Amino acid sequence: MYIKFFILFLLLFNAILFAQTGPGGVGNSSSNILWLRSDAISGLVNGDTISSWEDVSGNNNTLSQSNINLRPKYVTSAVNGFPVVSFNVAGNRLIRNPFNGFATNDITAIYVNKNNASSDGIISYAPSSALNNDFLLYGSQNIGFYRNSNINTGVSVNNNNWHIVQSSWGSVGGRAEIWKDGKKDFNTTGFVSGTSITSGGSLCLAHEQDSPDGGYASNQDHIGDFTEVIIYNTYLDSADHMIMANYLSAKYNITLTANDFYDEDNTANGDFDFEVAGIGMHSATAAHTDAQGSAILRINNPNDLEIGEYMMWGHNGANSAATNVSDIPSGVQARYERVWRVSEVNTSGNTTDVGSVDVAWDLSSSWPASASHLRLLVDTDNDGYFNDETPISGAVLLTGSGANYTFVGVTELADNLRFTLATTNTYATPLPISLLEFVGTPLQNSSNKLTWEAASEVNNDFYTLASSEDNENWGEIANISGAGNSNQKTQYQFLDDNPLNEITYYRLSQTDFDGRITTLNTISVLNQAAKFATHLLYPNPTNGMFRIKSDNLNYTNIKVMSAQGNAIKFSMSIINSNEVEIDISKEPQGTYFIQIGDITYKIIYQK
Repeated sequence: MYIKFFILFLLLFNAILFAQTGPGGVGNSSSNILWLRSDAISGLVNGDTISSWEDVSGNNNTLSQSNINLRPKYVTSAVNGFPVVSFNVAGNRLIRNPFNGFATNDITAIYVNKNNASSDGIISYAPSSALNNDFLLYGSQNIGFYRNSNINTGVSVNNNNWHIVQSSWGSVGGRAEIWKDGKKDFNTTGFVSGTSITSGGSLCLAHEQDSPDGGYASNQDHIGDFTEVIIYNTYLDSADHMIMANYLSAKYNITLTANDFYDEDNTANGDFDFEVAGIGMHSATAAHTDAQGSAILRINNPNDLEIGEYMMWGHNGANSAATNVSDIPSGVQARYERVWRVSEVNTSGNTTDVGSVDVAWDLSSSWPASASHLRLLVDTDNDGYFNDETPISGAVLLTGSGANYTFVGVTELADNLRFTLATTNTYATPLPISLLEFVGTPLQNSSNKLTWEAASEVNNDFYTLASSEDNENWGEIANISGAGNSNQKTQYQFLDDNPLNEITYYRLSQTDFDGRITTLNTISVLNQAAKFATHLLYPNPTNGMFRIKSDNLNYTNIKVMSAQGNAIKFSMSIINSNEVEIDISKEPQGTYFIQIGDITYKIIYQK
């Protein structure tokens, strides 16, 4: 018994340390050095310019553009309901300079894009003028590699349709390959083998550099749209490339020309398009046996995975809250509204079996849970219902794992089957509340109206509203009774008659009947009276860039002072005659004072 438990401990502990949380469940923050997703951009509406595109890899390698005239645009619902980053004006580009920790001996660069460009710089990396083409993907009409020497691949993606492009280069042997829409269309060896990329250079998206963030030729820009850009510091093997292609294909509804292993993303099977991840084996040296991606679900340790076999899964986008109390089997009190579906096939598209797998759920961002109350539900007869199924118990919470609950050695998952998570005790293990929105509206009488809507509530005693003038020091202003247990949308509102400042921050939290507290969201509201002030500064706090707006703006009178009263250097872009944008991102975080003529404003800079 001790030996069995020790082996289980080692398997689970190793899994915790090396979770594959990258795109499609491929890699993690140590190998996935850049992950740009258009659906991760927040705070923008259709047509807004994009000053920065946040890196969600965990490495904080965000790309930005300080010159408003060179910024791409944010376009909503452009492909399968997702937004895109549109480089629709000549010279548009985003930069990361310097990009410390860039790939050196191996690199994989992946992007999803639509264009009709040619001779364009797509992804350009330059550590110096002498090494301006240290790594470059260019020419959408005939994609080329440049690694201080160039090679054309014959792969074309400029027909104004959406394509998935995957590229890899490795120093050892000079390996290089290009995949288009799931098919390896180019493969070679001996391409600048034994060399390495210099770290700490400048990365540019949608233009070619001839020096770090410089030397831009007008005929080398890229006019097109992107949804995702992904870079690894490793040479992904074929199994990883195929899984990645299936993840991107399902998300953006892009047809794969080869290696389409996941068919739960079509309408007939229910459009399980979201957060697709997978495991599989291409060869004895190309196997991927652990995947989580950006979701809470992780599957690993298949005990009978063979060459040419793949298991992939995704969910239907429903709420991740255990509020479904109708479609449940005996002994279960509620299940997730969100349902997952799995494809388990070989490279010929035939159903296969990868053996038993471990199914883990990361509940760290939701409610505390008890392993004994968790149940895995699998629709084994594939009739679309869980109420006729036998709940699977035996979840394990390993000490030191946080809130990762694992069902070990699950054999019930099979091709095309649905599954989800449930609880036998909605009081002790309720699983999360689902908040749809939290909005603040300034009123003419200087009050702020706060409204929020919950899609569902479990064991919810009351909400707490707190306010702050600096987003750091908080004071409670109201407690509002919750709905207890509800799977219906419920709306709430509160009127704050005494906002703290021209900008007031509000934090919404929730307390259950057992006294457990969860912070749900934080917003800021510009008081209506402040809208008629001489100048409007926003956003405040800022991430380094903020705007000043006034009907009578004299931008020659603007000064930026440190908290010690020292003038600091800043860059300024003129939006129009009434608005400018100020960039202080090169300064340390802290409090700054903006002097405009004889008026002084305070702004807080925090990343």
